[in-house]
Amino acid sequence: MGRPERGLAAAQIALRINPRHPSWYNYYLSRILFQLGRYSEAAVLLEQRTFDSPIRHPRDMAWRAAAYGHLGRIEEANECGDVFVQAVRTLWIGDPAAGPAEYVDWLVDVSYLREPRDVERLRAGLRLAGLPA
Repeated sequence: MGRPERGLAAAQIALRINPRHPSWYNYYLSRILFQLGRYSEAAVLLEQRTFDSPIRHPRDMAWRAAAYGHLGRIEEANECGDVFVQAVRTLWIGDPAAGPAEYVDWLVDVSYLREPRDVERLRAGLRLAGLPA
């Protein structure tokens, strides 16, 4: 939360302590790597997390779309963004008039990013993926 360098050091310690770690470790590690601008590494972890059923992981698909956007992998970013929108639309219980812009706002809100630069980094990647961020 605002200090990804420290988060990465902590995550590396956790991985060393538990080399057979559960998959949810990669949820946090992918966000840390993304905040550090290490989009390729973040994308690999997000690909692993969403491989078997992308529609069940809307938040990861949005972060994956943003990572691909920053990497210039626009077609893949758009595909991931579409999965994100489709998944959230299916699960949404808020305002029935809500659409992709509200879904993105929700994503940013539940990502608990403390620093404005981190919010902008995520939103910029989502815009590159064709989402209204």
